[in-house]
Amino acid sequence: MPTPLTRIRVLGISLGLLLMVLVGRLWWLQLTHWSGYSQQALKNRTMVVYKSAPRGLIYDRRGEHILAENRHVWSVHLVPAELPADDACLEKEVQFLAGVLSTEDAPASTTEVRQALDEARRAKSVEPIPLTGFGQDLTFDQVAEIEEHQLELPGVVVMTTTRRHYPYGDLAAQAIGYARRISKEQYEDDKGYEHPPDPQDPTSAELGDAEPDRIYPPDSIIGAEGAEAFCELETSGDVPVPILPGRRGRLIYEIDADMTPQRLIAKRDPQIGASVYLTLDAKVQYVAERALRAALEGHPERMGAAVVMDTRNGDLIALASEPCLDLNDWVSGLTSAQWNKAQEDRGFPLLNKAIGATYPPGSIFKIISVCAALETTKVTTKTTAVCKGRIFVGREHRKYECWIADRGGHGVVDLVEAIAKSCNIWFYRSVLEFGLDPNDIAKYAHRFGLGETTALGLKGELRGSLPEPKYGDRLWTQGNSLNYVIGQELTVTPLQMCRACAAIANGGKLLKPRIVRRIRWPAHVRQRPVVDKSGDARTVKLKDPDTLGIVRLGMRSAVTMAHGTAGALADLADMRDSLEEPSSPAAGARHDRRLLVAGKTGTAQHDPRKPNHSWCLAFAPYDAKPGEAQFAVCTLVAQGGTGSATAVPITKQILRALFGLYEPDDPDFTLPKPMGPPEVLKAQRRRIAEAKAWAAEREREAEEAESTENDS
Repeated sequence: MPTPLTRIRVLGISLGLLLMVLVGRLWWLQLTHWSGYSQQALKNRTMVVYKSAPRGLIYDRRGEHILAENRHVWSVHLVPAELPADDACLEKEVQFLAGVLSTEDAPASTTEVRQALDEARRAKSVEPIPLTGFGQDLTFDQVAEIEEHQLELPGVVVMTTTRRHYPYGDLAAQAIGYARRISKEQYEDDKGYEHPPDPQDPTSAELGDAEPDRIYPPDSIIGAEGAEAFCELETSGDVPVPILPGRRGRLIYEIDADMTPQRLIAKRDPQIGASVYLTLDAKVQYVAERALRAALEGHPERMGAAVVMDTRNGDLIALASEPCLDLNDWVSGLTSAQWNKAQEDRGFPLLNKAIGATYPPGSIFKIISVCAALETTKVTTKTTAVCKGRIFVGREHRKYECWIADRGGHGVVDLVEAIAKSCNIWFYRSVLEFGLDPNDIAKYAHRFGLGETTALGLKGELRGSLPEPKYGDRLWTQGNSLNYVIGQELTVTPLQMCRACAAIANGGKLLKPRIVRRIRWPAHVRQRPVVDKSGDARTVKLKDPDTLGIVRLGMRSAVTMAHGTAGALADLADMRDSLEEPSSPAAGARHDRRLLVAGKTGTAQHDPRKPNHSWCLAFAPYDAKPGEAQFAVCTLVAQGGTGSATAVPITKQILRALFGLYEPDDPDFTLPKPMGPPEVLKAQRRRIAEAKAWAAEREREAEEAESTENDS
């Protein structure tokens, strides 16, 4: 039986152990894990209210024209934790919202509203989330009606948010892209991104890590395509940094037990995202698109693209693709009729034809074939061939023709004349007689960047196809080589060919094209103002430095020589002495000489049953001095016929815009005034009506076809 002393000892040990446990627990709570409990206590006595931040603006290269901005709108948001738990009460809100939010253009069914409120209620969040699908751009009357019944609508609030606005509609649509409200899937993927810490943020000292400073709340506007998506986040560093997304405002209130704010503890104002200056010149872009549309008019199956590149640093002065859609339609959301109409449009308005579609280059590829011939065979500028319009090859005497076959051919032509007059027979002879190997053609095409993307950074860029000596499962034939040398066995994008033309013009620098000129960061981001280095390039590997000079001479002769295929570009020289707009991309160029242009046309066959593709390459000034502004231009009209007839006039208009070769009041070179929200809304309603009429016509045609089939 234990003695009293033993009992006292056991009791003492027990009390000591208990005391140690208590001390340890206090140490764990107050010293080791105090931060987490402190944050929980902070949340219990404070309330954080966020204010949406405007997205950064997008400008053209000089900042004279805003290409993407924001406008304030009223929108319906739901606070899941405050929505009624009773289904009957929730149904009253459903019926009310469906009635208030329905419009003629965008009806809101009770089923859709009910589903949205049910999903929100299950989220049980205290942070407002947007009413998905509708209620995002309310009229004053809609807001007034909701506010009038606010007490009957627990969990429903009207908030002022920003919405993307594109003042020039479809100008540079494929290059700018568009931004719209974040989808549920995107939000789940991106909600973990947070703003970098800002020591000067007055709310950080109060909240610490208790409240993550997320870049993407549920009602975020996020870039979907083009520069809007390309400039979403800067990911080159260790931590992603937002570029266009702004930083939300944050208010911290002290609250009582009833969740009623008692005083404002700290405040952070909303901060706009970075300002992005694209390399595009708004006026040149407009002129390029206008010229393309004129060439496409009346031909719904045609598509076109135009690319203008600064040969010094790779800046894209224009990146045009026609046809395309108005960017404001993407923001509000395409109706089903608009979407179906766009899907069936033979001009593929959803496709960026400058980078996301490939075509056989035809004769503009000859500038690369000439490089391969000069570098790998004994061909010189004096090497001649007799062009009688056609030749017959092989045992079967297969016929290969020059484009001038019906007029008896070019006669005797040397290398420079072959480029200038685009003589197919000379290039056929380079393979048949001068020893040009198709492997070498492919090698030099690779050196000029074909068969690979340009690393521009926009979504959807294709690499094209650049065949090797074996083509598919069959052996490469002599016929393949003859087609290859004149640009018929491969496919390219207009951007690739503009880049190759720039390399010819600048002496062999294959530039990395860029569409962002600079970024002006807001103060809280603390980043350097420039993110892209200009002039990133690799040198085209050539044996003889004179090779490119010979090609340039051939392209210049195409403009100046009698019967040169780009001769229509010659008369630009007559305007040079008296005209040059100070704000043109070539501002500061010399006035003591005329503008000299070099060019190369192409007519590429893709389907014998359809018209050929029309191409033109050009660069100017031909005699640019080191450091002087010089531009390469590539234009394409798919199924546009000959390069001389269709693509050259477009190129001419672009060159006039580049060098200010027009009268100041010429309407063809006057950028339209930016549109305000009322003008955008009016244009949108017109396009919606057109799409409805189109859908009705399609439905009528389908009914007639079905009726005819039943009768038969």
